[in-house]
Amino acid sequence: MNQKIKNIKLSYNRYSGQTMLLTVLVLSSTLLSVALIAGLLMLFQIRQAGDATNSAKAVFAADSGIEWWFYNAKGLVPSINTSSVAFNNGQSFEIINLGSGKAKVIGQAGNSKRAFLIKPQGYGSCQPAPDVMLVIDRSSSFNVSQLTFRSALKDFINDVSSSSLDQAYIGISTFADIASPNIGFLHLGNNSSSIKTAIDNIDFLLDANEANVKEGIDLAQRELSNDPTLPGHPPAVPHDRDDTTNPDFMILITDSVPTKPGTNANAANVATAAAAAARSAGTTILVIGIDPGAEDINMTNFYSNNIASTDPNTGNPLYYRATDYGDLSGSLRSNLYNNILVDRLMACP
Repeated sequence: MNQKIKNIKLSYNRYSGQTMLLTVLVLSSTLLSVALIAGLLMLFQIRQAGDATNSAKAVFAADSGIEWWFYNAKGLVPSINTSSVAFNNGQSFEIINLGSGKAKVIGQAGNSKRAFLIKPQGYGSCQPAPDVMLVIDRSSSFNVSQLTFRSALKDFINDVSSSSLDQAYIGISTFADIASPNIGFLHLGNNSSSIKTAIDNIDFLLDANEANVKEGIDLAQRELSNDPTLPGHPPAVPHDRDDTTNPDFMILITDSVPTKPGTNANAANVATAAAAAARSAGTTILVIGIDPGAEDINMTNFYSNNIASTDPNTGNPLYYRATDYGDLSGSLRSNLYNNILVDRLMACP
């Protein structure tokens, strides 16, 4: 009997060690699991705190992108030819042009991205896209600087075609001694390649020293009035659109007061009458006077008082002076595209 009891005790002692070992293992596993979970929770908190920091940085990067977009729209920085801009601190933004005046700006810092939608005020009310006739002096005085002049005009076309005014229609009327639909004329349209080709094909006549501003304005207004007698203008396909939704503009570019037809005084009078008729028909006339050196007061006064329309916001004439042919690009982009066309109009979707 004593021997049997002894065997039972020995067996119990042997199994009790295994139980203790299992208990230690279970407790260790539990503690390890708790520590692991706590570590993961702490890691997530740390990462979340880092994401919050990067999130704020991404917001600031996107805000910089918004400012860049508006400055670019105003022509105050070079046009964006890349899909993204990176900063030295590792942050970046990407601008996605959605057309019709809208853009999406995405800021990124680390793995965090934040986006904003640019929808300029007035877009929702769908203000109209303009029909614009460029009325260009092609007399011999432009011949010397014609490359600079052409480049400035094409920069303007690029600005329009890549902006909120991408639905604007643009045509060309040129003048020297005369203005004719068979010389340097282009019907209204929105094919930017065709418009730039027409600009390249303008012939700045070496033997034409006069400025028949009256005929240049009349020819442009005929296009803006859908004159069916113009060559290549079938009545069934009007180039000028409904003026209630697509208002008419002329941008007159010259370096001289009118000198034709007849005497200078007569030239000025008939040009004034032509501009008055165009304005009465609803056309807004903007004038760029290329005026190197000291300001030609006579030219400034004539175009300000007799040809250019009045800005309804400021009461000032829509006349802008370019000090040389190289300054023309700045005048076109800063004064016309920005202050007049963009600020007043927004293309419909």
